[in-house]
Amino acid sequence: MAGRKMTENSHFRQRLPDRVKLSRIATVATSIIDQSRQLMLKIIAILMMTADHANRILFMNEYHLLTAMGRFAFPLFAFMIARNGLYTRNSAKYIGLLFLFGVLSQPIYAWALNHDWLQPLNVLFTLGLGLLAVRAWLAGYWWALPLIIASGWFVDYGMEGVAVMPVIAFIIQSINKRGFWHLLTILGFGLLIALSFRINASSYAPNVVAAFALGFMTLLPQLDAVEKKLRWPNFRLFFYGFYPCHLILLALTSRWLHLPPLP
Repeated sequence: MAGRKMTENSHFRQRLPDRVKLSRIATVATSIIDQSRQLMLKIIAILMMTADHANRILFMNEYHLLTAMGRFAFPLFAFMIARNGLYTRNSAKYIGLLFLFGVLSQPIYAWALNHDWLQPLNVLFTLGLGLLAVRAWLAGYWWALPLIIASGWFVDYGMEGVAVMPVIAFIIQSINKRGFWHLLTILGFGLLIALSFRINASSYAPNVVAAFALGFMTLLPQLDAVEKKLRWPNFRLFFYGFYPCHLILLALTSRWLHLPPLP
């Protein structure tokens, strides 16, 4: 009897590594695809944000095209962080990093864009509140959502910018659980489009809707082959440092060129 158990255990141990290897391969492959999607969207969003801020700081909003391009940035960042909020293993660290870099960036943000020091708070606070709303919704703390969204009064993009992130998370989860054409998914998209008209001036709403559409397109499995070619493992925290640094560079360039301060 003991010999039989040892044989069975030995057979199980021989089979276990293969299963573990397959599991690890699947996990790594999924991670690469997810990071690639994030990289693709982050590059687009960072370029759009930089173009918009350059237009405001260096060209006094002279180029309408750059302003229109800039309307893509926040929706893409909101989509990425809301999606990550559904799956992150350490939401407290994620939210803490957004608020930490928001605090560090606020004096630079106010100086570069000639805002009041505390009004509005920069977009990292908006994204942090939005992620907090996503996690509160997932945890079932519905009572906290109005309080978190109301806090958006003090941040860039306002309460609509905060509210849009749990809506994005709801749509993604609804697509995964119910399907794209389910009534709740369609209602979620309707609310997202309605909020898009409130995030920026209505004339830029098509840009915001297009940015959200681009984000949801990255969920399509058909893009996996393209995304696997994009790998940059150290890019995850790049945005946190890029946000204040690009504002410093643009503001110093403006001073060096003796450009008038922003109104």
